[in-house]
Amino acid sequence: MVDPVLLIAIEEELQRVVGRARQPGLEEMHQMLAYHMGWEGEGAGPEARGKRIRPLLVLLSASAAGGDWQRALPAAAAVELVHNFSLVHDDIQDQSPLRRGRATLWIKWGVAQAINAALGNIGATVVYHDASDFKFGTLAELRTALDGGAVDTLVILGGNPVYDAPADFDWKTTQRKAKTVVRMFELYAGGGHTFDSLADQLAKEGHVYRPSQPRFHRTALSYILTNRFYLGELARNGQVFKGQYRLLIDPRTFETCQDILNGRNRRTGHPDIMLSGGVLRCAHCGFAMTGELIRRKMRDGSRNAHVYYRCANNHPDAGHPKIRWKEEDVQDAILAELQAFRLPTPQIAQWFREALAAAFDEVDVVQAQRKKSLTKRRTELANMRDRLLNGYLGGTIDEATFQAKSTDLKRQAEDVERSLDEADGFDPAFGKAALAVFDFSQNLAEIWRGSNSATKRDILECVSLNRTLSDVSLALTKRRPFDFLAERPFLKKSRGDCPKFEPSEAVQPYMVPFLRPPEPHIFRITNILQRSA
Repeated sequence: MVDPVLLIAIEEELQRVVGRARQPGLEEMHQMLAYHMGWEGEGAGPEARGKRIRPLLVLLSASAAGGDWQRALPAAAAVELVHNFSLVHDDIQDQSPLRRGRATLWIKWGVAQAINAALGNIGATVVYHDASDFKFGTLAELRTALDGGAVDTLVILGGNPVYDAPADFDWKTTQRKAKTVVRMFELYAGGGHTFDSLADQLAKEGHVYRPSQPRFHRTALSYILTNRFYLGELARNGQVFKGQYRLLIDPRTFETCQDILNGRNRRTGHPDIMLSGGVLRCAHCGFAMTGELIRRKMRDGSRNAHVYYRCANNHPDAGHPKIRWKEEDVQDAILAELQAFRLPTPQIAQWFREALAAAFDEVDVVQAQRKKSLTKRRTELANMRDRLLNGYLGGTIDEATFQAKSTDLKRQAEDVERSLDEADGFDPAFGKAALAVFDFSQNLAEIWRGSNSATKRDILECVSLNRTLSDVSLALTKRRPFDFLAERPFLKKSRGDCPKFEPSEAVQPYMVPFLRPPEPHIFRITNILQRSA
């Protein structure tokens, strides 16, 4: 007969540890953990908690060895939490609808949230031993103990940076490093950099590797540029798992960098071949367009030089069209795309600019409207996830579709939550940047004509994410807010075929990228304006 005192002590210790998740922003996490552990929700009670055999064995073993079982409580709780971590994943793997007579965690909250809860379980299991006792602690407490030399045994059974990060964790530094990684991929994907020139450019722009060694070295650059974690792939024990987190690097940009590293794309430092080295890609196969400078001797003794761009795929499939463009034709196509940003008349451009300036002057109203829109979208996404789960449970949606849609909806919800968090972080300088970018867009064709090759490459990277050439056309995947200016949803056609304006709220979609710290390409536009002035 097991002493009930042991079971009571185990339960109290588990509740104390899981109670660490009861803090602002983690309410749902705590609710899921408490439900799974059998303490809350329909059917909660001893039957829902399980037998707690594993923690009991820890305490009994400590007592049998002559120790104080109470000092072993943190280790006992850790073992039970790791066990429950495995149970959540087991239920998902087996698609079990019930656990101890109740709906399983993934049935109630969805697969993605169940995995988060499992990580929350194992994230709590950090145990260390100092001179006096075993202790559960946050990572901040553990770090203090380590710094003081008080720890002689360390057992880390798990850890999740979302749920067990120290209270003083430097999120700003992490965000800054993320921007550095994004910028690194952007620069290298352009095809114009070696590792040395990439390190020089990052240093020039103020990106720091580490305080003791500010400049990135070749090994660090190679490791970052080939790390498929940024592509959403997690490698463990010889297997690759698809990550559920928001991707830091666009997949096309990542693969472009891999092509350059593996020799599939050709870098170019040749000033006469402006758009080679991955700036343009083949619309049919995705290979980089490579540039060729061809010089021909004329009858009068002069030389005629032309630059051509062709697909670099030396082994195309049978259906691959012949893609070969003169540089003059490519530039004409680019100019046509850039001119699409320009509004039809100076009067319309002036109206838009004034409406934009007025909207930024009343940014509090805009922010309130945006929060309302985001809150509505959050509700819509929650309802969509509920309908998706119901369809899966009802058998009308297969597992592959459920997983794909669930992941997509989760990422959309994360984006909405992030936007809501950033809604109050507006800086008046962002409004000035928005006006500067608009002025830039209206004069972009003229700026392009007067720029050198390096600046033209910068312009293309600032206004577009990807650029593809087919045998007949050029296509740009435009960045925000240039996509908005090209589509011009704020202009409508009346019966007289004359453009008329939507209400002034129509400028708000243009404002969205500037209601939070702008992305790196926005700041690069400022540099282009300074160079062209």
